[in-house]
Formats: sequence, structure tokens, C-alpha cells
Amino acid sequence: MRKFLVLIPILIFTIGSVFSQRAIPNFNVTDIYGQKHNLYDDYLSQGKHVLIEFFSVGCVTCQRTAVMFDEIFLEYGCNCGNLVVIGIDGWTYDQYVWEFSFLNNITFPLVSGNDGLGYKPIEAFDIQYTPHKILISPDAQFLMNNDVVINSADDLRTLIQAHNIPDGICKGNDFLYLEIDGQSAKLNTAEKSASITLPAVKSESELPITFRTSGNAHAFHNGTELISGQSILPIIETQTVQIASENGETAEWTINIIIEGTYIDHTDNDINVSLSTSSSGLLSFQTSENIQNALIKIFDQTGKIAILHRTNIIKNEPIFITGTEKLAGGIYFIQIETELTTISGKWIKQK
Repeated sequence: MRKFLVLIPILIFTIGSVFSQRAIPNFNVTDIYGQKHNLYDDYLSQGKHVLIEFFSVGCVTCQRTAVMFDEIFLEYGCNCGNLVVIGIDGWTYDQYVWEFSFLNNITFPLVSGNDGLGYKPIEAFDIQYTPHKILISPDAQFLMNNDVVINSADDLRTLIQAHNIPDGICKGNDFLYLEIDGQSAKLNTAEKSASITLPAVKSESELPITFRTSGNAHAFHNGTELISGQSILPIIETQTVQIASENGETAEWTINIIIEGTYIDHTDNDINVSLSTSSSGLLSFQTSENIQNALIKIFDQTGKIAILHRTNIIKNEPIFITGTEKLAGGIYFIQIETELTTISGKWIKQK
């Protein structure tokens, strides 16, 4: 009897240990749009299946897989239905995942390894190479763990249909990202408004617009559909853009454009500017012409001036801008103002 009583806690402990070893690890990550994703709290506990592509931005096969996943994402309700699709990178930053997303026209949420903490699930799931494809059931079981051959979106559909996961209709009528002439907007989803600062506006009254809407939604301006990267938008202080979701719901977004500074066309004597960044983050300029009394402005994505620097620039000699090494990593916009012209450009600072 004593032996039996002693063995009971040992047996319980052993079974508990085996279950904990086999349990699918949880994760809490943030995608490139700022949305958080907790595997158990947000999805499994809500009865949802979760389809994950672990990827890396330099992986050619990952690009093809991501396109397949995106087709399923749109077909099965854009994460509004019973299937959630998410991509997780484990090694890079948001800006590189952004480029991967736009280059391959990916609309499902992607997470970067560093900014989005994607490296944690990469380690927890012991991902050794990419792409690695996983399908998880609501009761935290692997329905696929890179052990099913997936060469097309049809292969994914076959897998999903085998587990009786219904398709769905996409909801949502928000901007996830909005850019005009290379300048990013600050979005307020609650108020359906976007504010964008243009530090230098050309003489044209219209400028190109690049955007990403939620799910399978479409954007319209004055009844004309806007095509990201191909359409232009009038440059007026306040205007309205309508966004219609796939399920028929519409929302009006107010676009506020704040104009700072002027742009002077100068085509007679173009000045070429090259930028470089040292390992410490210090930015340097080099131009093809002498520039006297140049005013250098560096703006962050909200339009706020981060650095002001006035100097004389000697042709082909680098000018180092102090203070840039202290700026956080991300996208910045640069102006060099001279007596004759204003030169504008984008600078991506590494962390």
C-alpha cells in the first residue's frame, strides 16, 4: 500500500511533464501594422484555427509561399472567420518586412523578428529553416507541422477543407498604411482619420498615393476607385476617402494634409546627393556640387523635425550630421534647402 501511494504522485508528475513538453507554445507578437497577436488568448480560445508561415525576407521560396497564404487569407475571411493566417519572420526589422510585403503584394499580417518579437516563436517552435508551414487546431494540436507537401494554394485548400474549416467574407474598412509622395500618414482608426505632413510639395496639384486597406476592402475618392501605387490624390488640406469592405460596410476617412515648406523646381543644374550611415548611426552627405549655406532638415514619419543643421557643403566631400546616431531606427525624410532649390529624399536608419 505504501508503494502504491508513493507511485501515484510520481505518475501524475510524469504525465504532466509529457503534456507540457508536447503542448504548442504560446506567443505574443506585434505585426507591422501595430496589431498584437496572442496565439491562445486571441485565437485558439476563440475556437479559431491558425495557419502560420515562418519566413525570412530573403527566401525566394518564402515569397511564393506567402502569395499562396495571401490567397487563402482573402478567401477565408481575412482573419475575421474561423481561420487566422499570419506570417512570422525571426531575424529582421519592420522596414524589411514592409518591403517584403509590398514587393509581393501580401495583405495578411506579417511580424518581424526584432521589432515584432517574431524571434521568440521562431525559437519556441524550434524553426530550423524557412519556409516552415504550420496549421494549429483550436484544441492546440498540430494539423500540419511542415509535414504536408504544399506547392500551391489548392494544396492549402485541400488541407483546410479536410478539417472542415469554412471560408468567410472579409470585414473591415480601415487604412492600415497610407503614403503620399513618399510621406507616411499618421492613422487614427477610431476616428477614421489620417494626418500627413508634406515637408516639400512640388508645384503639381496632385501627388501619387500608396496605401494598404484592411482585408479585401477598396478605397474610393469622389466615386473613383483608388489603386495603390497608381492613383493620384489632389493636394488639398482636407478631403474624404470612402473605404468599402467585402461584406458591404462602408466608412468615410478624413485625410488631413499639412504642408510645410516649399518646393522649387530646379532642373538647370541638378545636384546629386548620396547618403551613407556609419556603424554608429552617424549620417553623412556628399553632393556633386558646392552648396553654400545649406539648411539640412530631417523629419520623422509624423512630419516632426528631428534634426536641423546649417552648413557649407564642398563638392564630393562628406558632411557628417551630428545627432543622427541618437535617432531611433526607422524611416526619415530629408530636405536640403539652398538658395536655388530644395532637394528631398528618404532615409532608412538602421537600429
